[in-house]
Amino acid sequence: MTEELFKAILPIMGVVVGFFLSSGLGWLQPHRKIKTHWHAIRAEMTLCKEKTETLLETKPPVLSPLYRFPVVAVQTAYPILLTEGVLNEQESLAVSRYSSQVGDINRGLDFAASRTMADDMDGLKKEYGRLILKTEALLSEQDGHPSVFEAAKTIVDGKLLLWREFL
Repeated sequence: MTEELFKAILPIMGVVVGFFLSSGLGWLQPHRKIKTHWHAIRAEMTLCKEKTETLLETKPPVLSPLYRFPVVAVQTAYPILLTEGVLNEQESLAVSRYSSQVGDINRGLDFAASRTMADDMDGLKKEYGRLILKTEALLSEQDGHPSVFEAAKTIVDGKLLLWREFL
């Protein structure tokens, strides 16, 4: 009798196991994408930090560098992460501050380039001064609080640690 029962239940068990496997793999796919978005944002943040340090440390200074800070990952992945609901309000605020600061720096680089094209050395020096203030603000602590960069990076690192443990 047990053998007959086993033969009767075996196909049903196969269906149940197949269902759970297919559902489980489908459930993991969006979570892998979320983790990939966090990795892309962190890589882009690292590049921005490197460019900031280059701008601040190059001697003699390059008043109108040709490069711009990368923004593709934040512009692409950040809205998806917001839609997925993986950030709370404070986390969103920190990442938005970082993104906004990088956008300001890129606008400053564009303004400096326009002053160069116009052969306006006084205007270029003013834009460079503003640009240095913006880049310093990205990496400098403010009133005992972490820099804009560090606040956002701490969140990204924490999310990646969470997803590493989760998957």
